[in-house]
Amino acid sequence: QPIPQATTNAIEALAVNGRSGLGTPIFWAAGNGAPTDTVDADGYASFNFVIAVGSSDDRRKRSWYSEEGTTLDLVAPGGGDWALITTTKMNAGYTSTFAGTSASAPHAAGVAAILLAVEPGLTRLQVIDRMEAAARKDLLPANFNSYGWSPSFGYGQVQAYNTLGNIVTSPLPLFGLSGLLGLLLSLSFMVWIFRKQV
Repeated sequence: QPIPQATTNAIEALAVNGRSGLGTPIFWAAGNGAPTDTVDADGYASFNFVIAVGSSDDRRKRSWYSEEGTTLDLVAPGGGDWALITTTKMNAGYTSTFAGTSASAPHAAGVAAILLAVEPGLTRLQVIDRMEAAARKDLLPANFNSYGWSPSFGYGQVQAYNTLGNIVTSPLPLFGLSGLLGLLLSLSFMVWIFRKQV
């Protein structure tokens, strides 16, 4: 679906000018409409100022519902036939049935939040580059091209340990981590709510 101009302006302004001009990485659920829909047909997920995140399962495969396409950036765990995501519920307690690309996008946002907590001076593009370069590519089918990109997995499955590299053993500034994590996970959650409404 097309994006209203006011929405594109807001997303672009946050992506480019957020964080005092460093830019804010915005993660967007790629969509659960496969095989009939593709991420390219979604004006929001395919917008060039967001990071489209698809879903991978516990068998290193694309989740059967996760939309493919030329604008897919990354995948992250989102559940499949054999395993779902256990997480907190909005009204307290836990659920073990959370799944979909709306479960994948917060995984990616969380990795970005941890990275920015440790290296807050990174720009939006540097965060994206770091995550894409560190992404896991031993996925099935391994249909990555010479640039390391695949229409099924984007640049691969998000990997927190690889993204953080040699800084993973450094003490984390917990106050900054919780603040950034809350911000990015909230953004992903708002995207999920918005997708449910449009």
